[in-house]
Amino acid sequence: MSMTGYSVMQPKSMNPARIIILNYIAQKLHEEEALDSFFGVSLADRSAMDAPVSQNEIENTIMKMASGKTPGDDGFGTEFYKCFKEQLSPYYCCYSMKY
Repeated sequence: MSMTGYSVMQPKSMNPARIIILNYIAQKLHEEEALDSFFGVSLADRSAMDAPVSQNEIENTIMKMASGKTPGDDGFGTEFYKCFKEQLSPYYCCYSMKY
């Protein structure tokens, strides 16, 4: 027990099986193929997910929003976004590239 009252686990007191598993995972994380199988996402899929969001994708997503729903914090309902999707999508596209 440390002076703070929390239990501190020293590496020598760790379960040997846990050390083996952690070392195995650390080793495999450096191998690209292992990442694909470990996380279930291929390199091509990761690249697609990391790509910037296109204006067309934003417009398609706006059109898929359910109509007649309660407005959000901004006070605008889905009908507003659907009506002005061409004017709004460039702003959302720029916003998504910043983050």
